[in-house]
This record gives sequence, C-alpha cells and structure tokens, in this order.
Amino acid sequence: VRNRDTKLTVLMSVRNGEPYVRESVQSILRQTYEDYLFLIVDNASDDRTPEIVESFRDPRVRLIQLEKDIGQTAALNLGLGMTRSPYIARIDADDVSHPTRLEKQMAYARAHPDTALIGTWTTIIGPDGSPIAEKETSTDPDVLMEELLFRNVFAHSSVMFARAAVSELGGYPTHARYAQDYALWLEVTLRHPTAILPEFLVSIRRHDEQIGRSGLSSERVRDPMVLIDNILSRPDLPSSLLNLKNKARARASLRYAAGLREEGRWSQAFVELGRGLMLDAPGSLGKESAVYIAQTVLGMRGYEWICSARRRRPMGT
Repeated sequence: VRNRDTKLTVLMSVRNGEPYVRESVQSILRQTYEDYLFLIVDNASDDRTPEIVESFRDPRVRLIQLEKDIGQTAALNLGLGMTRSPYIARIDADDVSHPTRLEKQMAYARAHPDTALIGTWTTIIGPDGSPIAEKETSTDPDVLMEELLFRNVFAHSSVMFARAAVSELGGYPTHARYAQDYALWLEVTLRHPTAILPEFLVSIRRHDEQIGRSGLSSERVRDPMVLIDNILSRPDLPSSLLNLKNKARARASLRYAAGLREEGRWSQAFVELGRGLMLDAPGSLGKESAVYIAQTVLGMRGYEWICSARRRRPMGT
C-alpha cells in the first residue's frame, strides 16, 4: 500500500466484524479531521465484512484482505509496516469514535510533539449501542505510569501513537496474546511522554462475541501478570515506581488467582492467592474477586493465617 502524503493513518484489524463494522467505519469517515488514510486489514473474514468495507466509496479507505487468519497482533504489525504516516490512530471494528476525536488528538500531538501515546476517556456501550458506564482515568502524565502497573488505562480503540516510537520497539509484541496493546503501552510509557485527553471521545462496545473480554479466565489475566513481573524486574525502572512493586505484583497475582478459580483450577489458585496475599495483604484485595477466592479456597481461617503471617514477616523480606 502506497500511503498518500498525510500525517495520520487510522488502523483497523478485523475478522468477522459484520455486526458492527459498518458503524465503526462510518464513525471514522464522519470525523471533523479529514486528512487521513484509513487502512483496514481484514483477517480472512468468512462473513460479509469485506463486502461491507468495500461498499464505502471513500478514497481514504484501503482494504487489505488476507487469505488466512494470522491473528490480531500479526495483522496490526502488518498494517504498521504498510504506512509511513507520523501518527497512527487505532479503532476496533466494534467500537465507535466520536466525531471530534481525531481533530482533538491531532491538535494535542501538534502542541506536544514529544508525546508518543495519546488516549482518551471512554464510554462503555452494549451490543445495541446503549451506554453502560463511563471510564475516566488520570490525566496527569506523571501518574499514568503508576496506574499502568495496576491496569491498562489506554483503551486500545482510543489511542493515537507516534509511529516512530512504536516502530523502534518492533511494533506490537507477539508474546502477549491477550495483552499485546498493554505490553506495548508499558514499553512506550517507560521511554516517552504519554497523555490521556479528559473527554469521552470513543465508545467501547461489550458483547458476547469478543475474544478475551468475557469472564476472568486465567489465560486472559496471566498475560498482564507476566508483563508486570517483567517490567518490575527491569534495572531501569524509574525510582518513583519502586515503592509500588509489591502492591502491583500482588494485584496481578490475585487477578490471576481469580481466573484460575473460575476454571476450577483450585490448587493453582491457592498458590497464586498465597503469593498475592503474602506480597500485599490485605491492601491489594480491594474489590477484586480474589476476596471470594480467599474465602472459598482457603476459608476464612486460612485467609486470616496468611494475613497474619505477612504481618509477622520481617521488614524487607
């Protein structure tokens, strides 16, 4: 794909997106910022997705059809390799961008050229598009990295990023099947300034057909746990984050334990629960479903014993 002279490419990877892809594409084509290329990588869909995309007679739309499913990470990296625009904006085929999204993100990028990742607040919608909840995050750049240790604050469909910053990292990492975006944001944030615009500019859809969004399966929550362990083990970790190491590791372990419990893998859930509680009990439990695990896997006596053991543990161990 030869990219025309534009500073922005909107990138979508889609497989079997027939129910929602039309609305998603329309939300981009109706943006107040109009100078972009819209690159859509169809990952071997066997429904009407390619036909729907081709029905848009807009010269900015470029459709790449793959003959076999290579997975979302590989499809996104393929798309990244096809563009030379300084900035890339992401959108998933079931999500919706509000009309001024690209205009406001590009304006911020022009005013802050050193910022490599720009997200927005998001609205969660149901299958029919009705709003379910709003998700706000901190807009303080100094706080974003701290929050990233505990959860992914950059909704994938909300981000615009500097292509050069992502390309120097090799694109989306292939080792995190369910958290490739989270892995990438962690690395970018360690190296470059990032920002989140305090406006609800993207709607994120929740529905049963999504991969990795339904339930708290162990495979889905294991990826973030491994990523956090790797990040916290790095010698170049900023000193401001050192005091959060135990709390971040504990939360990741407790979420992993919750996924293991849902799958009935009780012995492994016990191990991860113990790990999390010993690291930061009971402070990291909060509203996590690991509270339920603590009561059902260990019983209250076992839970209280682990908390007491942690309190008795010498400082620094």
